Amino acid sequence: MRRPTTLSTYVRRLAAIVAVGLVFLLVLRKPNQNVVLIEPLVVPQKLADTGMAPRTVREQLLEAIRQIETFTPPQEKPDRKKKGEEGPTFIIEEVPSPAFGIPGHRFSLGAVVAGIDRIAGHEPKRVGGEIGIADCGAVCLSEKEQERFKVNLRIGERGRNRAQTVTFEDLRDVLVPHMAESVVRVTDPYHFAAYSFQNGRSEIAAQTAQEIISSEPQEARTAAAALVLLGNVLARKGDVDGAIAKYKKSTEIYTGSAAGYYNWGVALERQGKNEEAEKKYESSAQAAAHKAPVYLTWGELLEKEGKTEQALDKYREAANADRGLAKAYYRWGQLLERKGKLEQAFVKYGQMTEADPRFVGGYYATGHLLEKLYRRTEAEAAYRKEIELDPTAEISYDALAGALEKEGKDREAEEFYRYWVSVMPKSYSAYRGWSDLLRKQGKNEEAKEKREMSDKFLFEQIKP
Repeated sequence: MRRPTTLSTYVRRLAAIVAVGLVFLLVLRKPNQNVVLIEPLVVPQKLADTGMAPRTVREQLLEAIRQIETFTPPQEKPDRKKKGEEGPTFIIEEVPSPAFGIPGHRFSLGAVVAGIDRIAGHEPKRVGGEIGIADCGAVCLSEKEQERFKVNLRIGERGRNRAQTVTFEDLRDVLVPHMAESVVRVTDPYHFAAYSFQNGRSEIAAQTAQEIISSEPQEARTAAAALVLLGNVLARKGDVDGAIAKYKKSTEIYTGSAAGYYNWGVALERQGKNEEAEKKYESSAQAAAHKAPVYLTWGELLEKEGKTEQALDKYREAANADRGLAKAYYRWGQLLERKGKLEQAFVKYGQMTEADPRFVGGYYATGHLLEKLYRRTEAEAAYRKEIELDPTAEISYDALAGALEKEGKDREAEEFYRYWVSVMPKSYSAYRGWSDLLRKQGKNEEAKEKREMSDKFLFEQIKP
């Protein structure tokens, strides 16, 4: 027989709801400001309903926080079709993360952990010397705010009172990331802004960066980094002049703003002001703790201007500053190859793949060079490795098919064309190459059929 719901049960449920509300209030709250919720969330009454242990949730949350705090943009991939001629990209300033806990905020990571324990039905406790959320009590919330959180964090489906099951995926993909972002936005707004920018949320990044710049007291290094972020947002929108103004200001309030000088140089380069850009790269290199990316971009500009010997020096400096920067060896090898120094280039490509065995574009470049050295068997292996790393790189498929045909391996080449079209059913290049091979073998009808397929897919690709 089902037991009637007791008053104490209702009280415990209400306490769980308010505890969750307190977590979000404390991570979003600022002195003398209204609470701002990003969006209402549906949360479980107890973690037991999701089959998830409190320890698991804590680990998920802490890992999400670490990912945002230590987030760095992925290394730029070379565009092999342009043979590495793409320009530099804007970078983010490196600023140390502050410790958790902010003066004037009754918030700590321990409070979040205690809040999770409360959802799980555990009693709140002190964690690592920090006061749990329950110790804050109703003092932290006005009656109106309490009611608001009761509504926004109502157990059940959004907009309804009916209860629903909350899955592990709901908790992992919605609640935990949202809590992590809220935590970092309060404790480390700069890294939250940088993370938002790199994930395409420019408006949130700009808003947070502006809050940093307007805050008092203002730490020069962080304020300068925030200005660089604002400049990046403007540059992304195409306002290069506006971006330059922000970069310039960042270097005025903090002379050690390496990213300010660097991005200023990138913007000037986009405007065709290469001599001015070089000076900014030089200033960035002097200020930067990690000089390798600056030397690399500086070298690319020098190479574009035809100053090949100076460019080689910069690639050498970049590689010496960071032995793991595969792209420095890539550029160095490419320039040596263009200068006809093939054996030296081969050495650099070897250092490139040693620095990063998964560097996209590296094995294609190696294979292309090996063909010039008439080492086609090794070239074939390099192309296969590139295809393994990047199955969408059609240029590598084309190169491997060509290498097989040059070696007289027609049967193997035909099998490879068959595999190629299985991976890319609408590749006009695959059908064209296959058609040429069949015609060479005297299989004219099959060659005609493949040529028609090639023309069809080419037309579909170019038609408006």
